[in-house]
Amino acid sequence: MFTDWNVSLAEAKAAVAAGYEEDAKAKADIRAEGLRALEYMEEHDLKGIVLAGRPYHVDPEIHHGIPEIITSLGMVVFTEDSVIDQPLLERPLRVRDQWAYHSRLYEAAARVARDGRLQLVQLTSFGCGVDAITADQVQEILERADDVYTLLKIDEVSNLGAATIRLRSLKAAAAERRGSSEIVTYSEDHAKAPERVVFTEEHKATHTIYAPQMAPIHFRLLMPVLRRAGYKMELLERASRDDIELGLKYVHNDACFPALMVIGQLLGKFERGEADPDHSTVGITQTGGMCRATNYAGLLRKALLDAGYPQVPVLAISVQGLEPSPGFKMTPAMAHRAFQAFVLGDLLQNVLLRVRPYEAVPGAADELYRRWDALCQEFFFHGGHSPASTGASATAG
Repeated sequence: MFTDWNVSLAEAKAAVAAGYEEDAKAKADIRAEGLRALEYMEEHDLKGIVLAGRPYHVDPEIHHGIPEIITSLGMVVFTEDSVIDQPLLERPLRVRDQWAYHSRLYEAAARVARDGRLQLVQLTSFGCGVDAITADQVQEILERADDVYTLLKIDEVSNLGAATIRLRSLKAAAAERRGSSEIVTYSEDHAKAPERVVFTEEHKATHTIYAPQMAPIHFRLLMPVLRRAGYKMELLERASRDDIELGLKYVHNDACFPALMVIGQLLGKFERGEADPDHSTVGITQTGGMCRATNYAGLLRKALLDAGYPQVPVLAISVQGLEPSPGFKMTPAMAHRAFQAFVLGDLLQNVLLRVRPYEAVPGAADELYRRWDALCQEFFFHGGHSPASTGASATAG
């Protein structure tokens, strides 16, 4: 990369090492400031607020002076990285925890849960990125320790009267719940996430796996691929208005609408008594990237727990195998057939949408699609042929 500037590999390695060394010094300086602020807080018998936000919330044009409001109320302000020096949480958490900012935020919540002198306030703006995910997880960590979680949504408005009232209420509640200098007697159980129920080999034989409808044409072709591999699959074709209401009830409302829809769809199957929660598994895709879709599985686990179905395993399906599921194996052959299903799904969708606006007989295009959908499903279930395909080539011609 640096050959145009005559930088050797040895020079590049030395520069990277110097960068990491300076990074460690900067982090040590931040922790030293945190210790200094803790000492000040103890000397003056004050409460402290860990003001947790995204890195851009340091900008005064974005945080609108909230740190100054906190200090004017007689409390000390800390950043997340000023109060954490070692891991406190036991992994895995309910959510997918793979980003440094989020991990730091969760560790700060665990630190606050252990110290009665500290409270945590999380800042969010516009429900940015996966803030719906982090907000739920931070709240869980604090509430497991019987602590208070405060979230301030700050967007483009600069009138912070409501935020000031919230912060005053937090100060009063904290003073009532815990003494200013109290170090909480902390059970290690507080650091543990609820036990994750996984899909096992036994479940493969006894459980029906319910999958939400996320791509109508494509998912119909994916089901026979999974059934041929020995999984009892049922695709939930449609979501009702009641399903959407369930999603709104059990999913953080800053989450994207597809999350509300598909999680409400899965919960609705149990709420209506159409599925036995003791013999059911819910399946959801997991991307592994920066999108909230990586954490649909975490949102689904929380929704099942809150709705009263903690025994239902969540099968997070990803090509990378991000979460262990002993009863589910994504083999190369299965992955190959799944890709075939998606390619054929693309083909069927393209020709259907191309032809349907110009059909001479209303419904003829959909009828032809349903025939080829059935043929393709049989092709995948029977391993490369369709028992009903007699005459299909003539139809195609």
